[in-house]
Amino acid sequence: MAIDTNGCLGRGSSNSGGALTGELVCPFGNMVVTHPNCSISVPPQKTNGFTPTAITTFGKHAITLDVNIEYTVHYESGICIFLGTKHTASILGSTIIWGQNTEGVPVNITST
Repeated sequence: MAIDTNGCLGRGSSNSGGALTGELVCPFGNMVVTHPNCSISVPPQKTNGFTPTAITTFGKHAITLDVNIEYTVHYESGICIFLGTKHTASILGSTIIWGQNTEGVPVNITST
């Protein structure tokens, strides 16, 4: 099954107080996800839901970033339209963020 995100991506950022937000960024506004039986649009939106935790990896400070985000999607056409037109979707998971210098040597990173 191929899913086309039309050049859209997720981007995280933080403010000077350290609060993390995430947003869906699309080159043409709405992200349209296509599936053989359904077309779903995801309007541009910002959301909270990122929780950083300081850890150590490779002997250096790193961050585990837990993600728990809900966002709104719209079913546009196809068989999915029988489920209604507006739904809440979610992204759950985590990732480890670590740093290295240009020589590939691990370096410390922090979240404040």
